[in-house]
Amino acid sequence: MTTRPNRRSRATWVLAATVLASACASHRTVPPAPRKADVVTVQQITDMVENGSSFQDIQGRIQESGTVYRLTDDQTQRLRGTGFSATLLSFMQLTYTRAVEKNPSLATSDEKWRQIDGYWYGGRPFGWPEEWVVGAPRFGEKLRTP
Repeated sequence: MTTRPNRRSRATWVLAATVLASACASHRTVPPAPRKADVVTVQQITDMVENGSSFQDIQGRIQESGTVYRLTDDQTQRLRGTGFSATLLSFMQLTYTRAVEKNPSLATSDEKWRQIDGYWYGGRPFGWPEEWVVGAPRFGEKLRTP
């Protein structure tokens, strides 16, 4: 003998499924909070410079992390005065140029940027798409376009 579910039980299941589906559909994704280790901060770069790390080592860390830097002119000048080479600063600025080339709204909105210790960061640690980050050219190399 089989029993059929009554209409009230079926309606309850349909209602529960509908509520669950609408809750999932309205969920807004927020970029993940970066783990401190994922972002190569200006302070970390300063420490690397002071410890004698080569430009290639620092560049490799930046590229591996996918960190993008939005430096002001004042910050660039200050960093230059603390031992950052013109090559290193140019590379950091190229990460920004590349990202803005791929998504121009990054130049006019703070929405996708995060401020840490007075500097603005973006990139892979903040959930940016890979195409906004990858492909920054080596210093002296023209920006690549697909």
